[in-house]
Amino acid sequence: MRGTDEQTGTLFSYLSPDALVSPDHPPRAIRPLVNAAPGRLQPQF
Repeated sequence: MRGTDEQTGTLFSYLSPDALVSPDHPPRAIRPLVNAAPGRLQPQF
């Protein structure tokens, strides 16, 4: 690489999506149901 070695960590966000969504956000209650659905549907396919 050419130029000086400068850190650019401030340009990027290193937070997980779970850290950005509050624990009481409504879709969090739906997520376990959605994640379980493929397992219940698999025998039918």
